[in-house]
Amino acid sequence: MKISLRRLAVILFIILGLSNQFVLAQGNNAETNGLEFEYGAGTFSFRLLNKLEDKDGSWVLQRSADMRNWQDLETFKGNKTITVPIQRGVRHQYYRAHQTDGGDLYLSDYIDSYKIWQESGVDSYSMEIRHWSSWFFWHGNVTVRNNEVISSEVIDTNFPDDFDSEQRTIHDWFEVLKRNIDNKAYRIDVTYDKTFGYPKSAFIDVELWLADEEQGWDILKFSPMR
Repeated sequence: MKISLRRLAVILFIILGLSNQFVLAQGNNAETNGLEFEYGAGTFSFRLLNKLEDKDGSWVLQRSADMRNWQDLETFKGNKTITVPIQRGVRHQYYRAHQTDGGDLYLSDYIDSYKIWQESGVDSYSMEIRHWSSWFFWHGNVTVRNNEVISSEVIDTNFPDDFDSEQRTIHDWFEVLKRNIDNKAYRIDVTYDKTFGYPKSAFIDVELWLADEEQGWDILKFSPMR
């Protein structure tokens, strides 16, 4: 049974007490007056009102615990309703509809794949990766435990001997990808792993008229550790 918008705040306070306060938040390019929501059995459902029709995927539902760092949850492309599980044990939770510039060129695939990665629960793994930027490349094995790089072993590279190429986790590569999506890179070609969701290969051309700023990576092998 769903609870109407007008009764939501009172009933949430009664059911969840002070352990989970639900707030719609404002911000740059954010909209709350045009965001309608309902409370169901352990979930929130959000949809845009008619005045904010989203045909090109430019509106994104975001969540934050502090109103500073926002997580993209899903686009409203096609004016769909987005259902979000309630996070238990979280004291505050803020939601907003955020409008991005330029539509949904890469964002919905990114969000869907990042969600798969998060839900996999994998935080320790080894991977063979080849990443490159401009004329330089690094090919080797990287081991990650508890979302931190603990070791790396080079197979081949053309970086100078005195240059220590920083190795990244899967989460770090997601951040590289998201930063370029947000900055409207000229071209982004990315393939996501169907099982775990991580960006298996990527080519990024930041600006058409700039030379030697391309970058990319290929994750050749991936082995989760339980």
